[in-house]
Amino acid sequence: ALLEVLDASEGDFLNQDGMSTFPVIQIDNAAGTVKFGSTRFGTAEGVQGAGTLAGFEFMAELPGSSELFLSNVVVSDPDLKEIPLAIETGTVNIRELVGDVDMDCDVDIFDLAAVGLAFWSEPGDENWNPDADVHPDSGNGIINIFDLATVGLHYGETC
Repeated sequence: ALLEVLDASEGDFLNQDGMSTFPVIQIDNAAGTVKFGSTRFGTAEGVQGAGTLAGFEFMAELPGSSELFLSNVVVSDPDLKEIPLAIETGTVNIRELVGDVDMDCDVDIFDLAAVGLAFWSEPGDENWNPDADVHPDSGNGIINIFDLATVGLHYGETC
């Protein structure tokens, strides 16, 4: 497996009004699954707005790419009527080499160019490239001078 799940936790959405929640979390790294469920209790009222239902912390085991799938997702209102929603998969790219934007095992001019093309972009921008967000402490989605400097710092390194 490329990833190991270290932790799963409830987000702030369901208890945003201070009401109690009951999360159930099961992590099975051998099967590559995490089961998460949560419910509110002590009130017949639901919540509205935006927020985080759950968060997950992973540790990279090997370099490569892995898709993340959400399955059997059910969201319901206080009357247990299912609320329709759209589910999207995601991809995690694990680099063996910091600054290797194109993941070809060397940090070179092509990596600098990739960050340059995405410079000052963020999710939703036409030129945004999530792989160019290489600064280890930022990971904020905005491609900036820290990402460019990270590639420059590791320029010439190979796997």
